[in-house]
Amino acid sequence: MKHNYFLSAVLALGLSINAMAQVCTPDVNRMDLVYPKNSADVTPAIVNTAYEQVFYFKIPVDTTISYLGNNIDGIINTLTLVDVQNVPAGMSYECNVPSCAFPGGGNGCMVISGTPTQTGNFNIVLKTRTNVTGYLNGFPITTTDLDQDFPITIVVNADNTVSTQSVNNKNKVSVYPNPTTSQARVDISAAKGGSAEISVVNLVGHRVFNTKVENFNGSYTHILNKSTLGSGLFFVYVNINGKETVSKLIIQ
Repeated sequence: MKHNYFLSAVLALGLSINAMAQVCTPDVNRMDLVYPKNSADVTPAIVNTAYEQVFYFKIPVDTTISYLGNNIDGIINTLTLVDVQNVPAGMSYECNVPSCAFPGGGNGCMVISGTPTQTGNFNIVLKTRTNVTGYLNGFPITTTDLDQDFPITIVVNADNTVSTQSVNNKNKVSVYPNPTTSQARVDISAAKGGSAEISVVNLVGHRVFNTKVENFNGSYTHILNKSTLGSGLFFVYVNINGKETVSKLIIQ
């Protein structure tokens, strides 16, 4: 029986480790200290809808610290995400390593997830602290006084199923449902016929879809499919007779 208990404990430990590892996966190709670092690169959330945003970290190997008026080279031991402030209600954050302490020279990640319960612009702050060891005249000096904040905004939108943009006072573009789990309609309404071009760009700036229609007569509809685009945040550009508008589309 003792052997069975031991085996159960090992299995439980293995499941626990796997669960921790699945929080998020570091991107070893990222070179930014923190990404995304601009609010425009953060996926907007929808109130009362499950949400997830991953932040990636690339920790440098070394840095420079100031000690008694001397600038000395130091080796980064860890960069710790000590707190994430102003997270929207209904959401929380978790890192891929315990205590959110990322080793120097390594990669890490953190995910903000949950179901936001109210709309608004939430100015969150990623607060970090770096532990560095340097040498002055052969004596080691370790400091953790290297704090840095990374402000960024998460926008929580209302649950609008139709996103409508005006190209001008006569032409309109509607993208719906938004968000969607399968497909979305792009409806174009124009005061007169002409030409239109629809392009879809993903979050990293790659154009993943493009189509053109010539001589449409006042209205046109195109279906965007998840099977073609995949999941994520997309920007739908529609150009009608030389006038362009852009709509955000979330495919879950």
